[in-house]
Amino acid sequence: MQSQRTARHDFKEIFQTHYPGMVRVALMYVRNLQAAEDIVQDVFVRFWEAELHKTPPEHIGSYLMTAVKNSSLNHLKHLEVEEKFCREYVREAEADGESPEEYLKLVERLLEELPAKRREVLEMSVVESKSYREIADLLNLSVNTVKDHIKKAYAFLRERAQQEVPKLMLYLACLRKKRFNVS
Repeated sequence: MQSQRTARHDFKEIFQTHYPGMVRVALMYVRNLQAAEDIVQDVFVRFWEAELHKTPPEHIGSYLMTAVKNSSLNHLKHLEVEEKFCREYVREAEADGESPEEYLKLVERLLEELPAKRREVLEMSVVESKSYREIADLLNLSVNTVKDHIKKAYAFLRERAQQEVPKLMLYLACLRKKRFNVS
C-alpha cells in the first residue's frame, strides 16, 4: 500500500505530465479556455476521488484523454439544452406579450439584494445544480442552514417580484451574472 505522500507525488506527476495536452483536447471541443480548464480540473478531481492515482490504469494517457473528450461532449450537450430552454422561454414570453429582458433584469436586481451568503447558496443550488449536502460541505454549513437559505431566498424573490419567480428565469439571471459579471 502506498503512503499518502507517495500517492500525492504520483498524482502531481500525472497532473504535470498530462494537463497541457488535456486542456488542448478540451479546447478543441469547447473553444473556450476557461471551460476547457474547468473540464480538465473536474476530470482530475474525479480521478483523485476514485483513487486511480494509487494504481493508475495501464494506459493512463488514453484514459485521461477519453475522460476529457467525454466531459467536453457532455459540456456541449449541457450548453445546447440551456440554449434550447432560453429560446423556448423567450418565444413563450414574447407570445404572452411579456418582456423577458425586463423580467430578467428585475430578478438580477433582486438577487443583488439578497445577503451574500444566501445568494451564494442559491446560485450553487440553481446554477451549479449542487445538492444541499454538497453546498453544506463546500461552505462549512449544516444542511438545514442551506435549506433555510434557499427557502428564504425564494420567499424573498416571490414577495419582491410579486409573483412566482420561474426557476428558469432565476437560473438565467444567476448564469448571466456569472458569465458577464453583471452587478
